[in-house]
Amino acid sequence: MNGIPAVAFTGRQAGILTDDNPGNAEILKINTFRILKALGERKTPVVAGFQGVTSEGDVRTLGRGGSDTSAVALGSSLGSEVVEIYSDVDGIANCDPRQIHGSVFMDSVSVNQVLSMAYEGSKVIHPRAIKASLKTKTEIVVRNTFNEQSGTKIYHNAPDQQSEQVALAHRDELVLIEFDKKTDALKTVPELIRLDDKKFLLKNDVYLKNRIKKLQKNFGTLKKEQDWATISVVFDKPVPEIINIKDAKIIQSSKNLICYMLKEVDLSKSMRILYDHFVRL
Repeated sequence: MNGIPAVAFTGRQAGILTDDNPGNAEILKINTFRILKALGERKTPVVAGFQGVTSEGDVRTLGRGGSDTSAVALGSSLGSEVVEIYSDVDGIANCDPRQIHGSVFMDSVSVNQVLSMAYEGSKVIHPRAIKASLKTKTEIVVRNTFNEQSGTKIYHNAPDQQSEQVALAHRDELVLIEFDKKTDALKTVPELIRLDDKKFLLKNDVYLKNRIKKLQKNFGTLKKEQDWATISVVFDKPVPEIINIKDAKIIQSSKNLICYMLKEVDLSKSMRILYDHFVRL
């Protein structure tokens, strides 16, 4: 709002210290002295997110999810009761509304469940932003910039406070990669999704070409097949049951999720089947 006394800070001025990983730096700690000083002078600090500085004084950007991560890390370091993240949607939906008509925005979701959703492809908030809240158990609220909806509250619950809530997350535009022999390819390209010792999935994005070159250099010949996808059913509690669906293979079943791999052409119909079985009340 106009007329409010404010002071602007770069990441460096705000005391955000990062490691030396250009383009994808991690926040190591935040010295909040200057921000607290501004607050003590009744000024509103406005901090440039997505950036910090190394111990050598070099500016580093935080990579995907860096702005949200900056906000949550700052809130956590300052002992904030809540951090509000604003976007162009009304919160976190129990399924991608572009895939499932009738999906709903959740009033609240546990940090464990939403972290699993984020790792499995949900794009509203990045896993690093959620992890930044874990140590201090800082509450996060995801809201819409353009209306007064209350949004979705991400809360830190005890193991005996698991809800019955179920959500779907998905990844699309994946490439199936197969090597001739067993590899430790994850050490070369951490973004790979491991299926077994020879098969992996990788996002078909602007980084794909360079990542494939790295894999070929280190491990030799590989096969590629495009147009794959995954769907994950994410629970807050242990998985109660597993169902098989046509033209999909279960590639992971852990304590609180079931992950299916399928061709992208089958994504929408398979999501509808899983939504109707697990999610819809």
